[in-house]
Amino acid sequence: MIVGLVATVLAVTACVLVYWAFSRRFEESLRTGEMSRELRRLALVTGVVGLCALSVVCGIISWFLFTSAVEFDPGAPVGIGGALGKLGASPYGSVLLGVTAAGLIVFCVFDLVQARYHDA
Repeated sequence: MIVGLVATVLAVTACVLVYWAFSRRFEESLRTGEMSRELRRLALVTGVVGLCALSVVCGIISWFLFTSAVEFDPGAPVGIGGALGKLGASPYGSVLLGVTAAGLIVFCVFDLVQARYHDA
C-alpha cells in the first residue's frame, strides 16, 4: 500500500513538472531582468527540456513502483538506478536512456542558471 502511494506521489510529481515546463512557471522564480536575451533563451529552453526529462525519470520510477505494488512483490521496488537498468534492457532502452541522460544534462545546465539568477 505504501509503495503504491509513493508511486502515485511520483506520478503526480511528474505531471506537475510537465505543467511547470510547458506553462513556463519556472520563469517566475528567475530574475530575468538581469539576464541577457541569449541567457533568457537558454534558461527557457533548458528549463522546458530539463523539467520534461526529470518528469520522464519520475514517471519511469513511478511505473516500476506501481507495478511492484500491484504484483505484491516486496523485492521489486527499485530506485533510479534499478529503474533505468531495467529500461536499458528493453529493446529501445539504450536510445531512451541516451535521450533521458541528455535531458538530465540539460536540466543540470538549467540548475546552474537557476542557481545564479534565482529570485528568493
